Amino acid sequence: MDFISWVVSLIGQVGAFFKNNYEAIIAICALGFTAFEAHTTRKHNRLSLKPKLSIRLNVDRTAINDDLIVLEYRLKNAGIGPGEIKRIEFFFKGNSISKDFESMAHFLDHKIDEIMDKYEAPLGGYIFNHFLGPGIIIDAQSEDAILSFKCREWTPDTWGALEDVFKDLSVKMEYVSLYGETFSFLRNEESLTSPKSS
Repeated sequence: MDFISWVVSLIGQVGAFFKNNYEAIIAICALGFTAFEAHTTRKHNRLSLKPKLSIRLNVDRTAINDDLIVLEYRLKNAGIGPGEIKRIEFFFKGNSISKDFESMAHFLDHKIDEIMDKYEAPLGGYIFNHFLGPGIIIDAQSEDAILSFKCREWTPDTWGALEDVFKDLSVKMEYVSLYGETFSFLRNEESLTSPKSS
């Protein structure tokens, strides 16, 4: 048998195989395509439902007698999937100070007391902390205050001291998506904008 006859014979055998088994071949191709589509859809859903948490410091002078400054740490989920907090840790000047939100708020209270003592100026402020810790789920496309410091009386000196405290505070947070993927971020505010004096 020469080469051309062998090729023609092989093509005939392959054709006969496809003719006799075309239903099975189509089914296998459809199954492969379905598996690929399911994998692609799951990958797309993982990306689509990915939470994206961040914390920022917000400075607000409200209209209440035009003398109230509010410093707020705000937690934002810019993703379109919810995120569950697994671990949170707070740092001051790079040193760990707390692994829970309440202890961090007490730490800030102490720092603010030091500022008031140093400048002999009552800041007239108070801290209101919202619960934040492991197990808390942050809704998609949401933003909430997680810590607020409200101050009625301030001077450029006391504002500068407050700014230094908040600049030196950073937060490390680990959170998971609906699919169990773990993400983390480290937040440190570089600078604040001082409020304008009245």
